Amino acid sequence: MLLRPRKFTFKTRHRSRKFIRPVTKLKLVYGQIGLKTLQPSRLYSKQMYQLKIFISKGSRRSSRTRRQCWFGAFPHFPLTKKFKGARMGKGKSKLKDWVAFLSPGVNIVEYKNLHYGRAFYFINQIKKKLNVKSTLLVRYKKVNSFYSTRNKVNYFIYW
Repeated sequence: MLLRPRKFTFKTRHRSRKFIRPVTKLKLVYGQIGLKTLQPSRLYSKQMYQLKIFISKGSRRSSRTRRQCWFGAFPHFPLTKKFKGARMGKGKSKLKDWVAFLSPGVNIVEYKNLHYGRAFYFINQIKKKLNVKSTLLVRYKKVNSFYSTRNKVNYFIYW
């Protein structure tokens, strides 16, 4: 298992039966370009590890250009599975994998100081790998008038 929490008390947990509320914020927390989910989904630790490796390719040469990337999910939930052909009963089985349950509206990836063309390319590739409905968020600064010094931050949503 590649990604997992450092400390955990119990490897088996009850599945929660809670209503997943969508996050209504349209803001990027850290970066200038990001990817936001529109559906509830779950990511396994292997998928997340592959995504992290792919995302880090987009932020190479971080010492020169100060490129940065943030990944907004981590697998905290243990998933167990019985082997094929097991009979009923005998308790819960062994730990199979760690999972992150993503509610709609979570920022998965955020980039900072990366060229827009390169960021669009990487985010579109991540969209194809995730196979979840998602949107692209872009932050840009807009000056109100020619003489004003106050900057407004606006957000674009690409469907």
